[in-house]
Amino acid sequence: MQRKLLLIFIAILLVVNVVPVQTVHAASGTTLVVNGKSASLKGNIVIKDGVSYAPFREIFEALGATVTWIQEQQKAVGKTNSRQLGVTIGKSTASLTLGSTTTTINIKPPYLENNITYVPIRDVAEALGFEVRWDQQTKTIYVNVIPVVFVHGLNSSSGTFQEAISNFSNEFSQITHKITIASNGTLSTQKLVSGNVTSPLITIEFKDASASFYNQGVWINRSADYISKEFGANKMDFVTHSMGGVAVTKHIVDTNGRYVNRLVTLGSPINGSPAGNAANLLLTYTTLRAVSLVVDTNAYRDLSLGSTALQDIYSKRGNFPSHIKVFSYAGKINNTSSDGVVSVKSAFYLQNYTNNISCKRAIDVSHTNLQKNASVLSDVKKWLAGDPNINGDGCSLYTAEKLFN
Repeated sequence: MQRKLLLIFIAILLVVNVVPVQTVHAASGTTLVVNGKSASLKGNIVIKDGVSYAPFREIFEALGATVTWIQEQQKAVGKTNSRQLGVTIGKSTASLTLGSTTTTINIKPPYLENNITYVPIRDVAEALGFEVRWDQQTKTIYVNVIPVVFVHGLNSSSGTFQEAISNFSNEFSQITHKITIASNGTLSTQKLVSGNVTSPLITIEFKDASASFYNQGVWINRSADYISKEFGANKMDFVTHSMGGVAVTKHIVDTNGRYVNRLVTLGSPINGSPAGNAANLLLTYTTLRAVSLVVDTNAYRDLSLGSTALQDIYSKRGNFPSHIKVFSYAGKINNTSSDGVVSVKSAFYLQNYTNNISCKRAIDVSHTNLQKNASVLSDVKKWLAGDPNINGDGCSLYTAEKLFN
């Protein structure tokens, strides 16, 4: 009998030592900052096994999400923009809907205490498309939106993306700021809304829409600094058309990708365009002042195939961080490999900078219509939301295509 009792006692000790003890305590002194502003929560932020939790309704609402509680399933649902997250008490998986696609993700399990459902702050916020940072020194949890920034191309303006902004706008997403860069580089801003927007849209307009790549890179840096301070954000997504994609690429290689989370290029001549060479050729053999005023610009020289500016950007391609996701769209018309201005090869040239890239062609869509095409915009919107079904069709030229540099 004594031997049997001894074995039982040893077994109990083994179980106590093997099964981890869950630790739960209020996170005294921990601050939650959402979009640069302190978020006042009625309930406590709680640390459980090293993970920060908050009452589900309060954290969802602090992020600007709509909240639903399904009692019979013990399930909390938060929705923002094109994302919807469903979490269930005690379950280490959650349902995440991105557009029309629903997937299962792993999270730290929510739990119930004093009739309050607590959810893991980082898992919930990142699933809904927010950036999360922890500052150990100040014991602050920073949760920030990831703004979408639109950058136009050569001789265009912020109006280039009128259709895109209309397509992206909904109850959670709207244009919040317009940034204008004067020809001398002076930045001016127009704030269009007073409250928080969970998915802010921002336009950058160059008044000198044919400035050099160097100037545009500097101006993108300056604009990104402003956006970061305005939203407390370290990450932002860029949607670009034509030369705007080159300007943001210049920003990336000059700053090692500072601020850039994802990059969309629509017909961007990353490797240049024959249009630049043609413009310079026209300038060489004409004395017409009207033509000179149009083509004698830094932009046309920089866009020329093999230009010094393009070679400089390419030489720094090692500074293009692998974490930046790229989605490049190319137009293709008249049975060629060009959108009429930019070749497919040039539009997909960021494959020489990063492996983290998806490419897609828009058949029978010209250069000036890429940023207006409904199908293209639908793909871009879904890709930014993280829809796994938007993967592109490859970045290599089809062998049957007529080559066009």
